[in-house]
Amino acid sequence: MFPGVGVLDVRAAPEAPGEAGGPLTEPLLRALEQRLVLEEHDLTGDSPFRTSTARVRGTVDGLRALLALREEPEASKDSGWRFFSRASGDGPEEGVLALGDVCRRAPDLVRYLALPAGVRLEWDLDGRLSVDAAKARAEIDDDPDDDLD
Repeated sequence: MFPGVGVLDVRAAPEAPGEAGGPLTEPLLRALEQRLVLEEHDLTGDSPFRTSTARVRGTVDGLRALLALREEPEASKDSGWRFFSRASGDGPEEGVLALGDVCRRAPDLVRYLALPAGVRLEWDLDGRLSVDAAKARAEIDDDPDDDLD
């Protein structure tokens, strides 16, 4: 031991997340789900606030026959999300809704909201998801701020 240097006390944390202090809260679970989706597609992203707005065409009622695109936001309250219902009987009406209202109609959508601009999500009539993140990855690869050499 050297003079003036103390001893480092290392303690192990419990391995199971529930043991550390109980189960995760609902907001933490949502954040974890969003992080896992980002990691699955090797992307970075930010989750918008529930009061942010989204453009919606047709009626969003669950994820079946839904197309979701994330673009660059056009205003400070705009999340950049665009939702298009492809269900039969839905017309071309377009409106602006709070993202929280959209998610109340399609709760399973929350886990995907942190995906970056350029991502396209498409659910078929059976609810199967197709993710196209090629445009988002290309934008990340072309970002000049990443070249700090």
